[in-house]
Amino acid sequence: MSKSVLITGGAKRVGRLTAQRFSREGWHVIIHYNRSKAEAALLADNIIAGGGSASTIQFDLKERASVLAGAAQAYKERPDWVLLINNASVFEYDNADEPDVDVWDESLAVNCLSPVLLAAEFVRLTQSAQERCVINLLDQKIENLNPDYFSYTIAKSGLDTASKMMAMAYARHGVRVCNVAPGLALPSGDQTQEEFEQSSKMNLLGHTTEVDEIIDGIYFLATSSVSTGQTLFVDSGQRLTPHERDVMFLVRGE
Repeated sequence: MSKSVLITGGAKRVGRLTAQRFSREGWHVIIHYNRSKAEAALLADNIIAGGGSASTIQFDLKERASVLAGAAQAYKERPDWVLLINNASVFEYDNADEPDVDVWDESLAVNCLSPVLLAAEFVRLTQSAQERCVINLLDQKIENLNPDYFSYTIAKSGLDTASKMMAMAYARHGVRVCNVAPGLALPSGDQTQEEFEQSSKMNLLGHTTEVDEIIDGIYFLATSSVSTGQTLFVDSGQRLTPHERDVMFLVRGE
């Protein structure tokens, strides 16, 4: 029996590697993109060339109508759609001293509201399917607060809370909802490789969280039959090492 997964932001970074993993496991992968058309097409072509199954879909997570249309298109093209991975996010800087309204609006739209809208539409459209699941990608920041990336952290925290309530609401429809909250696993923003290597080890275990471990967590929750309403931290204990600033800035002495 075929199964499809829609991965938002599936053309790059963690999304791309997640798409490759699910393809290897026999899933049809729907690779969502907004502006990364070339990267999404190349990934789909590579998956197909390797014997897997993939397609691409474009919609803008900042626009409600685009999100709803994208969900409808995904279901029309793949009625076997049973898994939604809300991976896409924006990571723009603002802080508590100077909240940036534009950053705030975009972060809330992309990192919180659109995943919720997409999940609700997924549940509505796929009513006849069995063993459905929604997985939201969060961040260890939701339990390791500092004033940097203010709007981003608030939006991810909001999605964490929404996920718990969605798990309660969607259980009656046979849909599980879970979160994965990674630590620092890839360079962010304008980090140099050296800065990344230093900051990614600022955690309890003293080593970088590997992307493959994050994807293992995603795959475990996606294929579990009993996990719902929970957040799996894959962060080498980063959430338990509080700092007054984001580690990106600490290694620069800022």
